[in-house]
Amino acid sequence: MKEEFGKYEKVVYDGEVFEVLETADRTGMMKLGPLFKASYEYAWADEEMVVSLNRAIKLRIIDEETVDKLTDYSSIGEGLCNTNEWEATDAPFVGKDGSGKNDRADGKLRWDLLPLAEIEDIVRVYTEGAKKYADNSWQDIPDGFNRYLGALMRHLVAYTKGERYDKEGFMHLSAVCWNAIALLYYDKHNKGLIEWKSQEKE
Repeated sequence: MKEEFGKYEKVVYDGEVFEVLETADRTGMMKLGPLFKASYEYAWADEEMVVSLNRAIKLRIIDEETVDKLTDYSSIGEGLCNTNEWEATDAPFVGKDGSGKNDRADGKLRWDLLPLAEIEDIVRVYTEGAKKYADNSWQDIPDGFNRYLGALMRHLVAYTKGERYDKEGFMHLSAVCWNAIALLYYDKHNKGLIEWKSQEKE
């Protein structure tokens, strides 16, 4: 009997435990994320090669002790309420390196917050575009802003109608993001719908 998997379900693939990030598409490929690992890595797997966690335990593909270790939440939050090491004061936070720096409080850009797996989907669009045309040729085309706005809307409408991938195999939403970045580029270079001089601070 073929198993069906839901989003966020725990499954076993290639002897390791994963979480379902995207259920199987029309080709039978599933997007899986490694369980309880602080990384942005993910894997694409054929649905036929994936087994539910419970079934994997029954078939002894993975042992129950390993699963228990992965699903042990007892240590989560340990030390969060311990104020012995860092007393609450009005003084600036001083890191363990003694630098006195706190990048988050200093207002620095949080590049670490970018969802890299999804950014990679957008980069694929750039990569294939460069192969098809030329590097950065998109930055200066006639009536570029309106053309990219139209392309963005076409991809968005296709997705809302239930189509995940375009005819070239790219996710419609990654193309929506790519076109949105193009619109941002054109606007910042004063080639958008609104002239920058009308928005400048006095």
